[in-house]
Amino acid sequence: MNDKTAGIKQLKNGEWSATYKRKQIGIFASKEEAVKAREKYIYDNLDSESRFYNKCYDLIKELYGYDNNQMLTKFTVLRIRGIVKGKFCDNDLQSNNANYSFENLYYTILLCRNSIEHSIRTINFKDESHMTNYVFKIIESKLNDVYIRMKNAKSNELKTQVDDVIPIKKGSENYRVSEKSETNKFNDLW
Repeated sequence: MNDKTAGIKQLKNGEWSATYKRKQIGIFASKEEAVKAREKYIYDNLDSESRFYNKCYDLIKELYGYDNNQMLTKFTVLRIRGIVKGKFCDNDLQSNNANYSFENLYYTILLCRNSIEHSIRTINFKDESHMTNYVFKIIESKLNDVYIRMKNAKSNELKTQVDDVIPIKKGSENYRVSEKSETNKFNDLW
């Protein structure tokens, strides 16, 4: 049973039941309808940080070439959770050195995607933890740049919203504008 069909059961009457964390979502005529309804329910009920964590998880699985039957190792998951806190791995022994969002991490992974794919194809790693360390070193090098870009984009968006709300008074009524008479220098030639 993969992630998409977890929580989907066929009933005795041939209909399909969809559940999420023991909560009944509904009864559906086909398995596909039940899967779509369950995915929509999960998406609607997750907060944005959880959504971006799931996107990061799925993107790293895709970069590693995993299918739906495989999962990331505990070490890789701890690296994902640790990098947003400014740690090597997520644990309670170290204090948090940073506070990035999973949205920042997701966009950083997208930015570094080509270099990550190139390194995975060309370098022979001795095991998955070695590959994970290499990939996350690439991500770490760009994480601050993406954070600053996103911060600047949000501040520019706020400035734009403030400019739209506050009307700008032009002082043109205080100035006398004289009309300029345009003479064409070439009129005298003909």
